[in-house]
Amino acid sequence: MKQKRCIMTLPVGKRALICVFVLLLSGLLLGWLVLCPKDVQAYTREERAKFSQGMNTHRVSMVLHEEDGTLAVIHEVDFVNRTQDPLPHLVLRTYANAFLSEETSPAAIDEVYDSAYRAGFSTGGLHLQGVWWQGEAAFHRYEDEAQTVLRIETGDMQPGDSGTLKMMYVLSVPECAYRFGRTDTAWQIGNAIPVVSVWQEGAWRKDPYDPIGDPFISESANWSLRIQLPEGMTPAASASLEKDGDGIWQGEVLCARDMALTFSRHYTLLEKQAGDVLIRVLSTSEQGRQALKLSEKILETLCGLYGKYPYDTLTVAEIDFPFGGMEYPALVMVDRSYFTAEGDTLELLLAHEIAHQWFYALAGSDGFNHPWQDEAASQWAALRYVGARYGKDSEENLKYYYVDAPMQENGLDIFTPGSPVSYFGDYMAYDSVVYGRGCALFYALDAFLMGSMDECLKAYCHAEPFGLYTRKDFEEAVSDFSGKDSLPLITDYLDTRMQ
Repeated sequence: MKQKRCIMTLPVGKRALICVFVLLLSGLLLGWLVLCPKDVQAYTREERAKFSQGMNTHRVSMVLHEEDGTLAVIHEVDFVNRTQDPLPHLVLRTYANAFLSEETSPAAIDEVYDSAYRAGFSTGGLHLQGVWWQGEAAFHRYEDEAQTVLRIETGDMQPGDSGTLKMMYVLSVPECAYRFGRTDTAWQIGNAIPVVSVWQEGAWRKDPYDPIGDPFISESANWSLRIQLPEGMTPAASASLEKDGDGIWQGEVLCARDMALTFSRHYTLLEKQAGDVLIRVLSTSEQGRQALKLSEKILETLCGLYGKYPYDTLTVAEIDFPFGGMEYPALVMVDRSYFTAEGDTLELLLAHEIAHQWFYALAGSDGFNHPWQDEAASQWAALRYVGARYGKDSEENLKYYYVDAPMQENGLDIFTPGSPVSYFGDYMAYDSVVYGRGCALFYALDAFLMGSMDECLKAYCHAEPFGLYTRKDFEEAVSDFSGKDSLPLITDYLDTRMQ
């Protein structure tokens, strides 16, 4: 996720910096013709099918009841114990329930409350109607106050054992401009459909839905989605959706960490095939064509830098959101203000969010404990995109604002880029430390690798496609690529407090 930064509210010096960047763009347009490939390559369906073997499979069927703001859902999960441990029970993350109250809603913190709850607080959540395991009613209960940790009694499951979970529930969608919510522009269902928790070190992960950052971790799975919408509504999702003869939208996606979707009566759909990838933009503004052109340029450049794109579609959807954008597998949600913003604002945001398809969707990581691993990497990739397209001077100018300046900020010495999201009390500190100082690590590693950090990240991303990467995996990837011990440098940037 990228925090919103309005160029027009920056200090004069920073506005001037952005203006310099815009001027440099116009003078260096020819550079990308040499540096960027003409085609976009992606993992084929056959390749993803191979990677997807043994993954859990989710089948989700939804019906929208627009008048009362709900979705009726039947959700089945074919679960396989892929761990080395016997599992005593199953845990799913029901993040939608965090929106039941102001005390637990991530959108109710002071920084974003007025932007998210424009007409005052609106409750939302997941209301279970029934849970079955292997065809029989299963005892279940929530293990946390926010009701985001759902424990389901399955009996012991040995490594390799499998079973089918079935749930019936109603998603009550709050009137809220957030990942999960609805506004006059669109409905967005992000981090709302239950996902299986991650089993680590002999226990299920039960991290809270922290209001800062993207506090999520999930393994890749296979998803199919069916959704019945009123006539005139157009959806976008992580799955590539098509309307069947009965008016039902349906599709599937392999190797995805989540299933997110958005739908609206106001969307205009634009499409373009770019190499192996179909790019879709759903927008309510006339700037959708610009977003389509930019998405193609960004996809071309990032494929050149980091290798194959994970999926065969990329969808960019306009929503109301208090931040710049939010990434999901094969789907990017972007705040509507960016579609009409002047200058490079939309381009830089799209570069960051699309980069997450490599640093989140393809190379998964722990968004709660190690947010730098995808956010700082995506920030680096966005700046590298600028350098590849518009020249080194343009990248250096933006680096001064996004990286060098945060390294010099005072009052943030209690945080380090390696801190969990729960350490941060506000988005301003989180943005400066994780995005800014975290990105400085990648510039330091680029110097350590004599200008080969992009090649290192390319190897890192594709070492275990769609897997979960730990901090240790990252450290070892850099050391293996360089043939030298990178740990002291990484530790210095991630764990040392600024004096």
